[in-house]
Amino acid sequence: MANPSMEFLTCWGFGIQDGQGQKKTSDLTWLPLNAASDFNLNPNLELTDQADGFSDDRLMHSRGIWMEGNGGVSCQPVAGSLANLLEWVFDRDDYCQGKWATVVYSDGRRVYQYPDVKVASARFSLSAGAPLGLELRLLGIGEPFDSPIISPGLIQDGAPYTFDETKVQVDWDSSGTVHSNAETTLKSLELEVDNQLQGGEEGLRLCESLYPQTGYNNGAGVYTGSFVRDYIDSTTESQDPFELWIKQIGAAYSDDYNGMLKVTLSRNGVALVLSMPNTRFRTSRQPATGSRRGTINQTVEFQALTNAAGDPAVEYDIL
Repeated sequence: MANPSMEFLTCWGFGIQDGQGQKKTSDLTWLPLNAASDFNLNPNLELTDQADGFSDDRLMHSRGIWMEGNGGVSCQPVAGSLANLLEWVFDRDDYCQGKWATVVYSDGRRVYQYPDVKVASARFSLSAGAPLGLELRLLGIGEPFDSPIISPGLIQDGAPYTFDETKVQVDWDSSGTVHSNAETTLKSLELEVDNQLQGGEEGLRLCESLYPQTGYNNGAGVYTGSFVRDYIDSTTESQDPFELWIKQIGAAYSDDYNGMLKVTLSRNGVALVLSMPNTRFRTSRQPATGSRRGTINQTVEFQALTNAAGDPAVEYDIL
């Protein structure tokens, strides 16, 4: 009987490149995958339609070849791998261009080696009772290579941050700074990072290659998110997100009443900090369910912005 390819043997790593076309073949960061990954080569094949004497379809052509797909990565409290991962997700140069990386994946039977890969988008997800989730959407434009062969490294041993290692600090009472005390009403929190990356087809050029020649970021990242919290009675909370949202609507072209969010995850002396010092609430909803039982939840959608001083919309730190 044939031996099957086992899921536990899968191995995934990446290495930040010095630039486009400069594949990374050593000192990669090897992380566990904790959600399905479909990052793969996409040949974009199409039927060639022409009157050529055949009644049936006969020929196909490629509209260009690139790599794309999603994958869930284990975000663990190891300073070195965290720094590499967040650099790939967030960092830009003076022209708003993101970092290139080489991605290596082994399924136990063969090793796939993809150069010139960027993070198109990322989603950080926190929910009560669950570990931190990080889903990456990747786009690669470099031709896969098999020389030199990169031997899969030792997968980082450990587990992702969990909900009970999380501290969320907020300002939605217009104090101008996040409060020192943790906000204990939140049930879930998501941050979406859209790196404004052009699609593979936009990088194609009139040259002797089916692969895109560029993978430009169209501009700075767009950062949106949401959180769900207990809807607290006014006798125990002086101002809630809904009231701040109403004030923000009345000061649409001002930094006045910008909210603040700061998320700190910490374990074993390694802290991951995500700060959004200038957030605007896009909506605040606290709908009734029509039942005589239960408590009301408040769902708030937000966008992290820069301010008049040009401060980053999202700042990360590893302490």
